[in-house]
Amino acid sequence: MATEKRKIPPIILQKCEETKEDSYLALLSYRATPLDHQLNSPAELLTNRKFKTRLPLCQRALLNRTDHEAVKNKFITRQEKQAHYYNQNSGPSKKPLETDQPIRMYDHHSQTWEPGVIVKPAKQPRSYIIRSNSTGAIYRRTRSQMRPDTTAVSDPQCQRMKTPVYQGQQATSPAPISLTQTSEGQYSSWTEI
Repeated sequence: MATEKRKIPPIILQKCEETKEDSYLALLSYRATPLDHQLNSPAELLTNRKFKTRLPLCQRALLNRTDHEAVKNKFITRQEKQAHYYNQNSGPSKKPLETDQPIRMYDHHSQTWEPGVIVKPAKQPRSYIIRSNSTGAIYRRTRSQMRPDTTAVSDPQCQRMKTPVYQGQQATSPAPISLTQTSEGQYSSWTEI
């Protein structure tokens, strides 16, 4: 919402330049426009006085209401209402990650998800110090730039063998295999001994 409010003054100035109207009066009218039907404008809240503009006002709006506690409560209820509607579409918060957990981190240069391991949580909120598996470099990434790696399962027996174990696969010692030879002399398939 704040980014939308920043876009309005340049648009007002552009329209005033096109129509050859006074830009200061236009900005004054914008600043003197009430935020809500129950709240004063930002300029009136800041200076605690009414501004004389060319906007028509009703007599009820001309009364000076300076009950600061009521204005503060209205702002709080307005923010809670905005937070309620914003949180309806935002996803659930991401679960915290643990030390030595395999993850995938987003590489901005190649625009791919690279494997890595969490070294420790960082001082900043929702941030972690991670080590890249491909380069061995240390990075700090936020939680939104990382995903738990579901393909690699940490198994101590697998780490000794230096072979990855994937989800749904048994971590067993490799079985001896041999080739079966067909009548034409070609090797057709692998079989376990």
